[in-house]
Parts: sequence; structure tokens; C-alpha cells
Amino acid sequence: MNLTHLHLVVNHLPVIGSALGVIVLIYGLWVRSEHTIIAAYYMFIMSSVGAAVTYLTGEDAEESVEHLSGITKAMIHEHEDAALFAYIFFILLGIISFAGVIIQYRKLKSARMISLITLFLAIFSFSVIARTA
Repeated sequence: MNLTHLHLVVNHLPVIGSALGVIVLIYGLWVRSEHTIIAAYYMFIMSSVGAAVTYLTGEDAEESVEHLSGITKAMIHEHEDAALFAYIFFILLGIISFAGVIIQYRKLKSARMISLITLFLAIFSFSVIARTA
């Protein structure tokens, strides 16, 4: 397996992981389950790692497809710009999710607020990554 294959395999993780994480987080907030909310945070952290791997292997994937018919430099450039934007938001999502885990375990008063902020950031991050994909 080369980096192009890794890019094509791992790029599904942030898309599917963030969508499932949103569903799990909404459910956790609805039933007020700390364990479910923490599970959603872990899904977002894993999605963020997947987004980082996908972004970092993108250059090698570009080299593999830039000479294929039907692929233009403009398409690749648009995808790169969208990928950078998604990468930034997924890094933020991973950081706030990590903070959310710590806050949730310490049972701080700000846990609910962090959960809601994470939910909105995750929904936005999903929309950005879906567009990129």
C-alpha cells in the first residue's frame, strides 16, 4: 500500500466518523448520558486523526491522478483548498473534543456548554468535509 492508497482508504474516516459522532452526541445530550457524550468525543478525535492523515497524504494522491484524463489542475486546486479548510476545522474539532473528554471526566459545570459547542463545530466540520470529499 502506498500513500495514495492510504489517502483513498482513510478519507472515509472523517466523513463517516463525524456524521456518526454527531448522531451519538445528539443522543447523548438528549438522554443526558456522560458515557455516550464521551464516546462521541472519541469518535471526533478519531475523525480528526483521519482528517490529518488524509490531508497529509493528499500531495501523493495528487501526483497519482494529475495525469489522468478528465482531471484538471483547477479541480485539484479546488479540492486542495477545500481540504485545507476541512483540515483546520477537524483539528479544532479534535482539540475541543479532547478538552470535552477532560471536562466531562472532571464533571465541570461547563460540560454541557462544551458539548453544544462541539456539536455545532462537528456539524459544520461534517458539511465542510462532505463538500471536500
